[in-house]
Amino acid sequence: MLESTGQAPKFNPEADKPVDPTKNPHAVALGRLGGLKGGAARAEALSPRKRSQIAAKAARARWGGGNQSRRQMTITLEDAILLLQKWREERRLIQCGLVYSPEISSCVVGRIEEITATIVKIDARSLRRRGSFDSVLFNPSSAIEFLFHDWRDAPPEFSQQLQEAYEGHMFVRFRNCHCEIYAMKTGDELPST
Repeated sequence: MLESTGQAPKFNPEADKPVDPTKNPHAVALGRLGGLKGGAARAEALSPRKRSQIAAKAARARWGGGNQSRRQMTITLEDAILLLQKWREERRLIQCGLVYSPEISSCVVGRIEEITATIVKIDARSLRRRGSFDSVLFNPSSAIEFLFHDWRDAPPEFSQQLQEAYEGHMFVRFRNCHCEIYAMKTGDELPST
Protein backbone atom coordinates (compact mmCIF):
# COMPACT_ATOMS: atom_id res chain seq x y z
CA MET A 1 0.00 0.00 0.00
CA LEU A 2 2.74 2.46 0.89
CA GLU A 3 4.53 1.65 -2.34
CA SER A 4 1.46 2.37 -4.51
CA THR A 5 0.86 5.77 -2.84
CA GLY A 6 4.49 6.83 -3.23
CA GLN A 7 5.23 6.82 0.50
CA ALA A 8 7.75 4.00 0.12
CA PRO A 9 10.22 3.27 -2.69
CA LYS A 10 9.12 0.69 -5.25
CA PHE A 11 10.62 -2.76 -4.89
CA ASN A 12 13.53 -3.22 -7.26
CA PRO A 13 15.00 -6.74 -7.32
CA GLU A 14 18.03 -5.47 -9.28
CA ALA A 15 19.02 -3.10 -6.46
CA ASP A 16 19.31 -5.95 -3.95
CA LYS A 17 21.52 -8.11 -6.18
CA PRO A 18 25.15 -8.43 -5.06
CA VAL A 19 27.57 -6.66 -7.39
CA ASP A 20 30.23 -8.86 -8.97
CA PRO A 21 33.53 -7.09 -8.13
CA THR A 22 35.23 -8.54 -11.25
CA LYS A 23 32.83 -6.69 -13.59
CA ASN A 24 32.87 -3.05 -14.52
CA PRO A 25 29.58 -1.62 -13.12
CA HIS A 26 29.30 0.83 -16.04
CA ALA A 27 29.58 -1.99 -18.58
CA VAL A 28 26.96 -4.00 -16.64
CA ALA A 29 24.57 -1.03 -16.66
CA LEU A 30 25.10 -0.45 -20.41
CA GLY A 31 24.55 -4.13 -21.15
CA ARG A 32 21.34 -4.16 -19.15
CA LEU A 33 20.12 -1.01 -20.87
CA GLY A 34 20.82 -2.51 -24.30
CA GLY A 35 19.05 -5.73 -23.32
CA LEU A 36 15.96 -3.86 -22.18
CA LYS A 37 15.80 -1.91 -25.45
CA GLY A 38 16.74 -4.87 -27.64
CA GLY A 39 13.86 -7.12 -26.57
CA ALA A 40 11.24 -4.50 -27.35
CA ALA A 41 12.90 -3.59 -30.66
CA ARG A 42 13.06 -7.24 -31.69
CA ALA A 43 9.39 -7.79 -30.86
CA GLU A 44 8.43 -4.75 -32.96
CA ALA A 45 10.49 -5.93 -35.91
CA LEU A 46 8.98 -9.43 -35.98
CA SER A 47 6.01 -10.22 -38.19
CA PRO A 48 2.79 -11.35 -36.48
CA ARG A 49 3.34 -14.85 -37.90
CA LYS A 50 6.88 -15.06 -36.47
CA ARG A 51 5.68 -13.76 -33.07
CA SER A 52 2.98 -16.44 -33.14
CA GLN A 53 5.56 -19.13 -33.92
CA ILE A 54 7.79 -17.95 -31.07
CA ALA A 55 4.82 -17.93 -28.68
CA ALA A 56 3.83 -21.44 -29.77
CA LYS A 57 7.40 -22.67 -29.23
CA ALA A 58 7.44 -21.09 -25.76
CA ALA A 59 4.11 -22.74 -24.92
CA ARG A 60 5.42 -26.13 -26.06
CA ALA A 61 8.52 -25.65 -23.91
CA ARG A 62 6.41 -24.66 -20.94
CA TRP A 63 3.67 -27.28 -21.30
CA GLY A 64 5.75 -30.14 -22.70
CA GLY A 65 6.28 -31.86 -26.03
CA GLY A 66 3.80 -33.65 -28.25
CA ASN A 67 4.81 -37.14 -27.13
CA GLN A 68 3.16 -36.81 -23.73
CA SER A 69 -0.27 -38.09 -22.84
CA ARG A 70 -3.32 -36.05 -23.80
CA ARG A 71 -3.67 -32.83 -21.87
CA GLN A 72 -5.58 -29.62 -22.09
CA MET A 73 -4.61 -26.17 -20.96
CA THR A 74 -7.10 -24.22 -18.90
CA ILE A 75 -6.78 -20.51 -19.71
CA THR A 76 -8.24 -17.40 -18.12
CA LEU A 77 -10.97 -15.19 -19.58
CA GLU A 78 -8.32 -12.55 -20.33
CA ASP A 79 -6.11 -15.06 -22.16
CA ALA A 80 -9.11 -16.39 -24.10
CA ILE A 81 -10.04 -12.86 -25.22
CA LEU A 82 -6.42 -12.15 -26.22
CA LEU A 83 -6.32 -15.33 -28.30
CA LEU A 84 -9.65 -14.52 -29.96
CA GLN A 85 -8.43 -10.97 -30.67
CA LYS A 86 -5.28 -12.41 -32.25
CA TRP A 87 -7.39 -14.65 -34.49
CA ARG A 88 -9.61 -11.68 -35.36
CA GLU A 89 -6.62 -9.49 -36.30
CA GLU A 90 -5.26 -12.30 -38.49
CA ARG A 91 -8.73 -12.56 -40.14
CA ARG A 92 -8.68 -16.31 -39.55
CA LEU A 93 -11.57 -18.41 -40.71
CA ILE A 94 -13.26 -19.77 -37.62
CA GLN A 95 -15.34 -22.91 -37.42
CA CYS A 96 -17.59 -22.45 -34.41
CA GLY A 97 -20.14 -24.83 -32.99
CA LEU A 98 -22.55 -24.47 -30.10
CA VAL A 99 -23.36 -27.86 -28.61
CA TYR A 100 -26.34 -28.19 -26.28
CA SER A 101 -26.59 -31.99 -26.37
CA PRO A 102 -25.66 -34.79 -28.77
CA GLU A 103 -28.98 -34.14 -30.52
CA ILE A 104 -28.94 -30.31 -30.56
CA SER A 105 -26.08 -28.27 -31.98
CA SER A 106 -25.37 -25.53 -34.52
CA CYS A 107 -22.29 -24.58 -36.49
CA VAL A 108 -21.07 -21.62 -38.51
CA VAL A 109 -17.88 -20.92 -40.47
CA GLY A 110 -17.01 -17.25 -40.46
CA ARG A 111 -14.75 -14.63 -38.97
CA ILE A 112 -14.67 -13.00 -35.57
CA GLU A 113 -16.39 -9.70 -36.27
CA GLU A 114 -16.86 -8.41 -32.73
CA ILE A 115 -15.16 -9.16 -29.44
CA THR A 116 -15.47 -7.60 -26.00
CA ALA A 117 -15.52 -9.00 -22.47
CA THR A 118 -19.28 -9.56 -22.86
CA ILE A 119 -19.76 -10.54 -26.51
CA VAL A 120 -18.05 -12.61 -29.16
CA LYS A 121 -19.67 -12.60 -32.59
CA ILE A 122 -18.49 -15.03 -35.24
CA ASP A 123 -20.23 -14.05 -38.47
CA ALA A 124 -20.49 -15.85 -41.81
CA ARG A 125 -22.07 -12.99 -43.76
CA SER A 126 -18.71 -11.75 -45.08
CA LEU A 127 -18.27 -15.16 -46.70
CA ARG A 128 -20.45 -17.22 -48.96
CA ARG A 129 -23.13 -18.45 -46.62
CA ARG A 130 -23.60 -22.18 -46.09
CA GLY A 131 -26.52 -23.42 -44.06
CA SER A 132 -29.24 -21.51 -42.28
CA PHE A 133 -27.14 -19.74 -39.61
CA ASP A 134 -25.43 -16.37 -40.13
CA SER A 135 -23.58 -16.03 -36.86
CA VAL A 136 -22.83 -17.33 -33.40
CA LEU A 137 -22.98 -14.98 -30.41
CA PHE A 138 -21.89 -15.78 -26.89
CA ASN A 139 -20.92 -13.95 -23.71
CA PRO A 140 -17.41 -15.04 -22.68
CA SER A 141 -17.74 -13.52 -19.20
CA SER A 142 -20.55 -16.00 -18.40
CA ALA A 143 -18.36 -19.00 -19.27
CA ILE A 144 -17.40 -21.48 -16.57
CA GLU A 145 -14.13 -22.56 -18.18
CA PHE A 146 -11.89 -21.99 -21.20
CA LEU A 147 -9.76 -24.87 -22.50
CA PHE A 148 -7.14 -24.51 -25.22
CA HIS A 149 -6.12 -27.52 -27.31
CA ASP A 150 -4.03 -28.20 -30.36
CA TRP A 151 -3.53 -31.24 -32.58
CA ARG A 152 -1.50 -33.05 -29.90
CA ASP A 153 -4.61 -33.26 -27.71
CA ALA A 154 -6.67 -35.07 -30.35
CA PRO A 155 -7.25 -38.81 -30.64
CA PRO A 156 -4.58 -40.34 -32.93
CA GLU A 157 -7.03 -40.88 -35.80
CA PHE A 158 -7.69 -37.10 -36.00
CA SER A 159 -4.35 -35.57 -34.98
CA GLN A 160 -2.81 -35.35 -38.47
CA GLN A 161 -5.89 -33.69 -39.98
CA LEU A 162 -6.07 -31.19 -37.11
CA GLN A 163 -2.34 -30.43 -37.36
CA GLU A 164 -2.65 -29.71 -41.09
CA ALA A 165 -5.83 -27.60 -40.98
CA TYR A 166 -6.06 -25.77 -37.63
CA GLU A 167 -3.80 -23.52 -35.59
CA GLY A 168 -5.61 -24.51 -32.43
CA HIS A 169 -9.00 -24.79 -30.87
CA MET A 170 -10.71 -23.54 -27.78
CA PHE A 171 -13.59 -25.06 -25.84
CA VAL A 172 -15.71 -22.60 -23.90
CA ARG A 173 -17.86 -24.30 -21.27
CA PHE A 174 -21.13 -22.80 -20.06
CA ARG A 175 -23.63 -24.18 -17.54
CA ASN A 176 -25.94 -25.73 -20.15
CA CYS A 177 -23.80 -26.00 -23.30
CA HIS A 178 -20.32 -25.54 -24.70
CA CYS A 179 -18.84 -23.72 -27.65
CA GLU A 180 -16.11 -25.23 -29.86
CA ILE A 181 -13.96 -22.69 -31.71
CA TYR A 182 -11.48 -23.93 -34.33
CA ALA A 183 -9.04 -21.42 -35.88
CA MET A 184 -8.13 -22.52 -39.39
CA LYS A 185 -4.59 -22.08 -40.63
CA THR A 186 -3.93 -19.32 -43.14
CA GLY A 187 -2.93 -20.12 -46.70
CA ASP A 188 0.82 -19.80 -46.10
CA GLU A 189 0.61 -22.16 -43.11
CA LEU A 190 -1.13 -24.97 -45.00
CA PRO A 191 1.07 -27.81 -46.23
CA SER A 192 1.78 -27.79 -49.95
CA THR A 193 0.23 -30.60 -51.95
